[in-house]
Amino acid sequence: MKLPAARRPSRTDIDMVPMINFAFLLLIFFMLAGTLAPAQKIPLDPPRSSAAAPVDPAGDVLTIAADGRMGLGDDPLTETGLPARIAQWRQQHPHQGLRIKADAATDSANVIRIMQLLRASGIEQISLLTVRGTP
Repeated sequence: MKLPAARRPSRTDIDMVPMINFAFLLLIFFMLAGTLAPAQKIPLDPPRSSAAAPVDPAGDVLTIAADGRMGLGDDPLTETGLPARIAQWRQQHPHQGLRIKADAATDSANVIRIMQLLRASGIEQISLLTVRGTP
């Protein structure tokens, strides 16, 4: 007499531990490897404003540090080299505005002088970036 072979009961549950481990490894990787914003070449503490209007996020940023250092994007600038670099930037971006991010400790006369220099170079739209909060 031939008896049927014993059947192994089928397993219906799925082991989720490997998938959870993989998801946490991916989460840790992206937390360590990714950055939300590019690092600033010139560290700044921008001024605070209670009436901050939204600014178009497109466009380059001219940074002005409290000690007078300047940079356009990743390029460091001097005040004497600023007109030539702005003229070059304006040819590359003819209809784009320029945003200025100045340190709160920067002399306001220096910022105004640079804004006048930008206007003289043909930049029509200039935005001064601030941080929302009480001044």
